[in-house]
Amino acid sequence: MMVERAQRMILKVSLKKPRLFSTTTLYEEAQVLTVRQLYILLTVLLQHSNLPDERRKRIAHTRRNYAICRTTAVNTSFAQKYFAFRGGELYNRLNKIVNIANCRKKDCKDKLVKLLLALNYKETEQLLVVAK
Repeated sequence: MMVERAQRMILKVSLKKPRLFSTTTLYEEAQVLTVRQLYILLTVLLQHSNLPDERRKRIAHTRRNYAICRTTAVNTSFAQKYFAFRGGELYNRLNKIVNIANCRKKDCKDKLVKLLLALNYKETEQLLVVAK
């Protein structure tokens, strides 16, 4: 929360906006990702670089080609915040929306940034919600 506030204030100062300027309009004008969107981007890119190429190629020809990463089942909300759980979950969700499994890392990043910039706050939060 503190990082998000600091990012908003830096953007407002650099774009010479008043203190009470709308946050959504600020991010639209600046064309930058929020802190939560940066978290999603970096988590998915790290997961993408950790996937072996043969797994991505083999699964690309199956029926359920969006479930690339294996997800682990955890019972506590504390464990759900770690990369071992969250990385695969986010990767599979975003692979359903934008096919990133067979892309190079730069193409994957470009697709994800384009998608994340189009999302609003509620849609970004929906990506982070853990399905039970």
